[in-house]
Amino acid sequence: MIKIEKRNKSNGLKIAVDISPLKQENLSGVGRYLQEVLSRLLILDQDNEYFLISFGRKNKDIKVDLSKFKNVHFIHHNIPSKLVFLTSFLFSWPRIKVDIFWLANFNIYNLVSKTKLITTIHDLSFRKYPQFFNFKRRLWHFLVRPLKTIRKSYKLITVSKNTALDLQNQYNISRDKIIVSSLGISSRYKVINDEVKLEKIKLKYNLADNFILFLGTREPRKNLLAILKAFQKIEKDRLELVIVGGRGWKEIFWKKYYQTLNDDLKKRIKILNYISEKDLSSLYNLAKVFVWPSFYEGFGLPVCEALACNCPVITSNNSSLPELVQNNALLIDAFNVNDLYQALGQLLDDEELYSFYKNKKFNQEYYYNWNEAAEKLLKLFKKI
Repeated sequence: MIKIEKRNKSNGLKIAVDISPLKQENLSGVGRYLQEVLSRLLILDQDNEYFLISFGRKNKDIKVDLSKFKNVHFIHHNIPSKLVFLTSFLFSWPRIKVDIFWLANFNIYNLVSKTKLITTIHDLSFRKYPQFFNFKRRLWHFLVRPLKTIRKSYKLITVSKNTALDLQNQYNISRDKIIVSSLGISSRYKVINDEVKLEKIKLKYNLADNFILFLGTREPRKNLLAILKAFQKIEKDRLELVIVGGRGWKEIFWKKYYQTLNDDLKKRIKILNYISEKDLSSLYNLAKVFVWPSFYEGFGLPVCEALACNCPVITSNNSSLPELVQNNALLIDAFNVNDLYQALGQLLDDEELYSFYKNKKFNQEYYYNWNEAAEKLLKLFKKI
C-alpha cells in the first residue's frame, strides 16, 4: 500500500492527483486540461495537502515549479509504468490511501474504500466508435475498466453537456452524480493585427496566402479522409491545405488515399507534425478556413481557439460540437463528404457569407472557463 502521510500539521484533506497526462513531451488535450486546472487549483487552495503521483523510468520530472507551494508534494516512483499498470490490473497493487483521489482521465489506480474518487471523463468515443481505435488502444480501454471506475467514483466531471448525456445513456448513470465543467482557452487565442508578426509565422512554416487549416491527432475519428476528398474537388490552384498534428493510430486509411492524389495536388498539401503552441494563434489568424469534420468529440478545443481568432469554422453537427459553436460556424454531416465540399465552396466563393462568419462575436466565457473549472473542483473537495 502507498500510504501518503501528511507533511504539514493541518486539518486539511490529503488529495492525490494522477499526473500521468503531464508526462508527455507534447501535451495532449487531457494533458492541457490537467495543466490548466491543476495550476489554478494549487493557487486557490492553501488549506489541503496535494500529492502529485507518477510512475516510470522516463519523464521523471514535471515542468512545474512547486517550491512556492508548501502544501504540494511531488511523489515519483521509479517503477516502470507498464509494470505498475499490470500489477494494478492483476493484483490490485499498489493501493493508495488518501482522502480524495482525482483522476483527470481514465487510468488504473487501486484505492482504499474510504478514499473518494473523482474522475474527469472527456468523451466516450472508445465505447460509441470502437472501430476508430486500433487493437492496442481498444485493449488499453478494456484493461482500465471504465465502467468500474465510473461506478466507484464519488463524482464524475464531464467537459460538456453532451458527454454527460452520453454517460447517462451508455452507462445508466444518474445525472446527480455528474458535474459539467467546460474546458477553456488561453487568452493568447485572439485576433492578431500585427501584420509583421503574422508574416514571420507565414515564412517560418512556408505557408501560402490562402490555406485551409486542420489541427488534431491524425486518427480516423478526426475524419482526415473526408478533408482530403473535399479538398481534391476544389479547383483553386492557389489554395493549400495545412494539416497540423501528431501521428495517430490507423493512419493507413487516409495515407492510402493521399498516395493516389496527383503530384500537383500533393504539392498543395502541407503536413506539419508539430508546431509551437505559441505560434498556433497566428496560424488560426492566417488560415482562410478551419475545418474540423470529426465523427465525435467530447469537447473540441481547436474549434473554440479558431473562433476566438475570427477564423471561419466548418465543423460537424454531432456530439458536443453544436453545443460549442452554437450558430457561429457552418455545421456539416461528418459522414457526407459532399456536405463538407459544399460548405467549403460556399465560404470560399460567397464573400458576404464569408464575412458573416469571420466577423462573428466570440463567446468570451471560454477565456474564464479554466478558472471556473478549478473553482468547481475545489468546491467539490470542500463538500467531501
